[in-house]
Amino acid sequence: MLIVTVPVRRSNRYPGVDVRQKTDLSADQVAWKAGLPVTTPARTIIDLAAHLGVSRLSRLVDWTVAQGLTSHETLLGLFADVGRRGKPGTQRLRKVMEDRGGAPDRDPSELEWRLIDLIERAGLPSPTREFEAPWLTPTNGRVDLAYEDHLLVLEADSRRWHTQADAFLTDRERDNLAQLAGWRVLRFTWWDVEKRPEYVVLTIRKALTT
Repeated sequence: MLIVTVPVRRSNRYPGVDVRQKTDLSADQVAWKAGLPVTTPARTIIDLAAHLGVSRLSRLVDWTVAQGLTSHETLLGLFADVGRRGKPGTQRLRKVMEDRGGAPDRDPSELEWRLIDLIERAGLPSPTREFEAPWLTPTNGRVDLAYEDHLLVLEADSRRWHTQADAFLTDRERDNLAQLAGWRVLRFTWWDVEKRPEYVVLTIRKALTT
């Protein structure tokens, strides 16, 4: 059975062809192979999540990443864009990605507050929120948290704001600018804060004492 994905469902029917409508399919999720439009590897995985069990889906993710066809960052970013409650396969793919150290994050301010709460419960000094970093441009000149006396930046790395490749590169550029200005940057994801808080606390504590 050949599966064809289209943004608009047409009434035409063809023997041996399963035509499926995807209203959330955008141009950047389409690639061209041998003159034919096909979904990108990341989008294909997300669509197949509705039809594969966790075990087969896990193997598919691992194989596709190992072949260099996509990355966990790309897959997570796209999942944050199109994954939603009620979409077939969403919970299954979330489980697979959580097992690999990540899952699309919730609201970034919520993650930031949870990181602050973790810091306070660990007895660490309170960082400055929304610190205006002098090395950044005025239009985007803030970082999530900062220990000014230690020249240390903490970023609550929410996937929702890192769904495109250019945003991922922008973050790396911001980190480089911080390091050139003599600052260090630590990034923590939702998975870090929720699944391994000891690691987060230990890392921050170490950075504050070195």
